[in-house]
Amino acid sequence: MIINHVIAYRLLCTALNVALTQAYFVVPKMTDKLYIKKGDVNIGVILSMTDYDASKTCGDMVSSFLPIELTESIAFALDRINSEKTVLPQLSLGFVMTDACKKETVAALQALRFTPNSNTEDYLDTNITTYLQSFKVVAVIGTDESTTTMPAAQVLNTGKIPLMAFYAFDNRLSDFSYYPNFMSVSAPETFMIHAALKYLAYKQWYYLNLIHDESAVSENLLREMSKMVDFNKFCIDTQVKVTSDTNVTKLVQFFVKNDNSSKVMFVIADAPVLKRISDAIKKTDSTGKLLWIGLEKWTNFMSSPDGIKGSIGIHFFSYIPAGFAEHVQHLDNSSANPWLVPLFRTKYNCNDAICIRRFIKLNHGMPSALSSQTYLATYMVAQAIALHLSIYCPRFTAKNAEDCLLSNIDTFPKTIRNISLRGYDHYVRINERGFLEDSYLVYQKSNKDKDPLRPVTTISIEDDSLSTLGELDWATYQFRFEILNPTYFCMPQCAYNEYRYTISKCCWSCRQCQDNEKVSDISQVCEQCPVLYWPQEINGHSVCVFIPPNYYRWNNPVAALLIGLAMGGIVICIVIFLLYFNHRAHPVIRAASIELSCVQLASCILGYCAVPIFLMKPTDIACKIALFLFRFSCNILFLTMLIKAVRVYRIFKLSKKNKKITYAGSKFLLIICVGHLILEAAELYITNMFYPLTVEITQPEMKVNYTELSCKFQKAHLLPFFIFDFFLLIMCSLFAFKTQTLPKNFRESRFVSMCIITTLILWIAFMPAYMTLISNNAKTLLLVCAVLINQTNLIIFIFITRLVAWKYHTAHRKSVFLTTIS
Repeated sequence: MIINHVIAYRLLCTALNVALTQAYFVVPKMTDKLYIKKGDVNIGVILSMTDYDASKTCGDMVSSFLPIELTESIAFALDRINSEKTVLPQLSLGFVMTDACKKETVAALQALRFTPNSNTEDYLDTNITTYLQSFKVVAVIGTDESTTTMPAAQVLNTGKIPLMAFYAFDNRLSDFSYYPNFMSVSAPETFMIHAALKYLAYKQWYYLNLIHDESAVSENLLREMSKMVDFNKFCIDTQVKVTSDTNVTKLVQFFVKNDNSSKVMFVIADAPVLKRISDAIKKTDSTGKLLWIGLEKWTNFMSSPDGIKGSIGIHFFSYIPAGFAEHVQHLDNSSANPWLVPLFRTKYNCNDAICIRRFIKLNHGMPSALSSQTYLATYMVAQAIALHLSIYCPRFTAKNAEDCLLSNIDTFPKTIRNISLRGYDHYVRINERGFLEDSYLVYQKSNKDKDPLRPVTTISIEDDSLSTLGELDWATYQFRFEILNPTYFCMPQCAYNEYRYTISKCCWSCRQCQDNEKVSDISQVCEQCPVLYWPQEINGHSVCVFIPPNYYRWNNPVAALLIGLAMGGIVICIVIFLLYFNHRAHPVIRAASIELSCVQLASCILGYCAVPIFLMKPTDIACKIALFLFRFSCNILFLTMLIKAVRVYRIFKLSKKNKKITYAGSKFLLIICVGHLILEAAELYITNMFYPLTVEITQPEMKVNYTELSCKFQKAHLLPFFIFDFFLLIMCSLFAFKTQTLPKNFRESRFVSMCIITTLILWIAFMPAYMTLISNNAKTLLLVCAVLINQTNLIIFIFITRLVAWKYHTAHRKSVFLTTIS
């Protein structure tokens, strides 16, 4: 049925736009009442007086006293204007009040009564009895709902009649292209929502439960709220749509008992749902256990006996005109208001004046805030009429004023928008968008019956300011006030390396990420930083930053010690070389082959020179030089040891057969060394083509804030070297074993064997350790230690033992010489 009404009034508006020249309208028989008090200039009024009735045009029941109060506030305002003669001293204002019956189609039909030339006597047909009775008005006040205001405004647009609303908040009405003649003394609902959010933010109540009904107005209100920037500050813990099947009692109990749930209940609903909430609170004895907040409908409900004590409402700024309360209390069955007597007769069984006045005094002693809005709208229209007449009809009379106004009706809306009217304590005006720039008040339901609504805060629309009128009364509430601000108990401020562990939708605890993780920018989870990066706080956020790499420097104590040992080894090699060179004619030195010894000493020096290169800042060139020196020195050492072992073996074996020893001279040794140098360089060059030797930055352990800059030694760089050296060592061991039967006075082979065995043990221990280490810097340190031990081992077993023998032989020969002389 509602859908049919919507379609009907849209078709009606379309027909009016196409055929406004139709002079009269025939409609189904109207059963509504009219409240008429004619003046020189008349104002139309459209209000929903009676309840909705699907079976006929209008219902018979007036459900509450509020519609009566609204009609009386307009009549009271016009009577005051006419009697005071300050606004329009030369003429009187009258009114025609109609009933929209809570239907969009009826609202459109009632607006049709006020369009120009809608019922001219020249067009009347005596055979038709259902003409729509029309009235000549210059402006219309109404309606009391956005749903009925929109069709009425569209119909009035066809006649360019301005519509002054007092309780229409739908944002669509502020669209000037669709409603050019619409004005309102109430700002659009988005302003009221903004004011509510501003107050909640002022009180730091960011943790909300949202309760709403299933009406189209509430749904639209929620959509508008979600679009606001201020709304992003809030966290809606639970959003509940109350339908006819919703158990509101259980809903209230859930919020009261749930410790982690918000205690702030933001309500957007119509009166029936508000009544169900009130009944549930009373049934569960939950008064003071939840803080209820709402907009204008909630504020109106707060003023009723069912209003929840301590609750808070946001409403437009309003005041009760002086004398209006007394006027309402003196209403009785003699009133010309056609809806007053039927209300009291059918609903309250009151027929006489005494009963009616007693009931009004007991139940409606304080007029509604809506009365001030209708009063203000009436005064706005009256002031605009006076201004418009002074501009376009400066010599008007009571007889021609209305016709003059209608002839200049096109510019009347603009005149209304230029009106500035003194309100309660300040001037107010209709702005260019068509609504009143005024303020909102925050009310609290008091425990005192004489003052049910107590204003505590005012919020200005114009400058978005907030002023405190009084403190909230917390005597009703039974919870700790700090839990209204969830940052005190369930919204902790997490550190940069902590994420939110959700307890409920808006409550969380802080849990720390691992050392190598940062809090994700997209969602509240920990995510691991990439390799070589580590979380760091920047401007309160966790950001992965590059870890500066570590490498050995010469000023490092360990590096300095190892380099010092290498330099000492080089000095020892040079001293040994000088001793060998100076005593090269001595039989002990000459027996060791001076050429072979010089090659071995040179190899040791090359190995020692590799140590400081390994321990400097790694570069591509430094890595290649260090690897070449390391490999070449070790290979030449082991190769010369094998040559020496083979040479000793051949000398003693061939001497028994009186054969000449070939390939044992210095020339052969030089060819082998040079040849190996060429092969070593060629092998490294080819390997580097397929496996480039570069520097790399590595992070040995992902959970440790530590990276290393080192040479990227691959298996292809070291594995052939290890295999070749093991081959040389095994061959040396084999020939050392074969020379174990040499004469007892030839002890050098034993020292060679000891050197080979020690070196073999060293490399057997070194290789697994090197391959299994994670840290490249540790590998470099191990490699340097292996080089030092390997070179020093050779010097001790090969050269130091020979020098000891040389010293012993020299001392022994001197002793024998002295004995012979003596």
